[in-house]
Amino acid sequence: MPNSHLRLSALAVACALSGCAATAPSAGVDTFDAERHAITARLTEVSAALVAGDPEAAAAVFAPDAVYLVNGGPTLRGRAAIVGHYRARLATTVYRSLVITPTEVRRVGDTLHEWGTSVAVTVPRATPDAQPARAAGQYLTVWVRGSDGRWYIECDAPMARQWSPDEQVGR
Repeated sequence: MPNSHLRLSALAVACALSGCAATAPSAGVDTFDAERHAITARLTEVSAALVAGDPEAAAAVFAPDAVYLVNGGPTLRGRAAIVGHYRARLATTVYRSLVITPTEVRRVGDTLHEWGTSVAVTVPRATPDAQPARAAGQYLTVWVRGSDGRWYIECDAPMARQWSPDEQVGR
C-alpha cells in the first residue's frame, strides 16, 4: 500500500515539525523484537489506564516534553497537557475497550519509530447504557528511552475514524 507509507512519512515529518527529537531514518534501520515487546507492554499500560478511567496513568507513558497530535484537534505539548486532555476526555467518555496493535517497530538512532492500528469502543459517561461507538485507525509514535531505561512516547500521531453506533460495533 504505497499510500500508507506516504501517510506514515507525512506523519514523521509532522512529528519532527511539532518538536519531536526523532532523527531521520537511515538505510540500515532494523526491526527489533525486544523493542516491539517493550513497546507493546507500554501500550498495554495506556489501554488499561484509559479503560480504568485513570488519565494520570495513561499519560505516564509520555515523556515529560512529549508532543501529542490530537486527531482533528490541537497539538499538545508536555505530559501535563496530555493529562488534561485525557482528564477532559474521560470526564465525558467511558472506554469499554482499547486495543492498540503495533505493526512495526524500528530503531532509528536513539529513538524507536512505531506504527500500527487501534480500535476503541466507547460510550458517553452520561449514558453508559447507550449503544457503543467505535473508533479505529492507524497511528505513528516516536519513542525515547528514559533515564530509568523504560521507553516513553516523545511524539504521538493517532489517526482514527469515529463510526456512529448504528454503522459499526461488531462489524
